[in-house]
Amino acid sequence: MIRGNSRLILFGALCCFTSCGLLNLRKSYVQPLPELKKLDPWYLSPQHVKSFEHYVAAGDGYSAWMLHNYYAHQHDPKAGEYLLLAANRGVPEAQCSYYSILVQNPDRKVRESAVIWLKKAAAQGYVHAQEDLKCHDEVLRLSDLRHAGSQKP
Repeated sequence: MIRGNSRLILFGALCCFTSCGLLNLRKSYVQPLPELKKLDPWYLSPQHVKSFEHYVAAGDGYSAWMLHNYYAHQHDPKAGEYLLLAANRGVPEAQCSYYSILVQNPDRKVRESAVIWLKKAAAQGYVHAQEDLKCHDEVLRLSDLRHAGSQKP
């Protein structure tokens, strides 16, 4: 579909349910225009935000990652929603960021399950995740100590 400056290229969708039961549209690539990919996500115009929202609705994970960064810079709660969307859609940076959030959770089971996101990012060749995976056990141990120290007897 070509209309003015908005192009959509759909390569097909592979839909599956994640362990949380959320619809995951990974491998459903809707490519934003190259000029949109070069933008600084912290300073998007309202028109750019609208364009990225359009691509997110069509299944693009990278656009969700851009919107996560945009809303995180503004301390907007929408940032979390877009982070989870991007992670579920296979963006390794988002998966690594989601891991970083989960590994700080007070619930030990949540911290232990965080490694799933790190493994997904590492499996895609994301070097930062591969390095973090090597020291995950130490991060988990330190997080346990931090949370044990913050609990009142």
